[in-house]
Amino acid sequence: CPGRTECHAAGSPDGERIAFEISHDPDTAADPGLGGLPESTPLVGALPEDSWAAFGVPDLGRAIEGIVNTVGQAQGLSPSILRDLLRAQTGIDIQRDVIDWAGDIAFFARGVRADELQTGAVIEAKDPRAAERGLEKLGIALERQTGDVKVGRLPKGTDGEGFTLEIRGADRPIEVVTRGNRVAIVYGRDAVDAALEPRGRLSDSRTFRDAARELGDGIEPSLLVAMRPILRLADNETREDDGFRAARPFLVRTDSISAGSKREGGRTLTRVVIKLK
Repeated sequence: CPGRTECHAAGSPDGERIAFEISHDPDTAADPGLGGLPESTPLVGALPEDSWAAFGVPDLGRAIEGIVNTVGQAQGLSPSILRDLLRAQTGIDIQRDVIDWAGDIAFFARGVRADELQTGAVIEAKDPRAAERGLEKLGIALERQTGDVKVGRLPKGTDGEGFTLEIRGADRPIEVVTRGNRVAIVYGRDAVDAALEPRGRLSDSRTFRDAARELGDGIEPSLLVAMRPILRLADNETREDDGFRAARPFLVRTDSISAGSKREGGRTLTRVVIKLK
């Protein structure tokens, strides 16, 4: 690894675990991006207990602000000019309509059959009213810009405020719902309730606890992928696919993939663990 970045990889003596570790000074490393994943967010643990994929990012608004600044610098534009250009083209005030209200975000996927598949994201809203307004403006902008998206009404009886995004060719719409101080942007039958009020939390699952133990040093998982339910989904829906059949013998050897980061002594420590069967 370049600069003051330290990289390590090791396998366990029993061959059941492969770990990768990156430690760097985010202020002086040759490539700060090598620090990898952000620290986790409690939203990951609050996702549905049987999620087979989960990924969380703290302070989405700050992350988007950083992206805007980076893109502006790359194009030789100040952040304010870039924001003005975006507003002129889409009608979106990225600061007011997204950055100011967006807190932590966590993505998830669950289900082992196509008809029960649920995917989406949960976002903490620092200002729920601002979130409602900003998300609706984003939906309208998508409708105007693409022509393949239509903004619709939520099904009757939905607990919360929001709208749907009907995408041409999709089996069902994406639902965007604000409930309390959280926003769900989800796809799948009953996915809103599953995302915002799951019957069981991911942090209570054995998969999550095992991942935290494998990562060690108090690192909470910000990324978690459980392979067994993914294989079940693939077996149910793509069993005859030649690519899947070729890859299956290798995939079946993997139990889970987990990753997380933490600040330690002024450095960022990122650890990725692949657990094998």
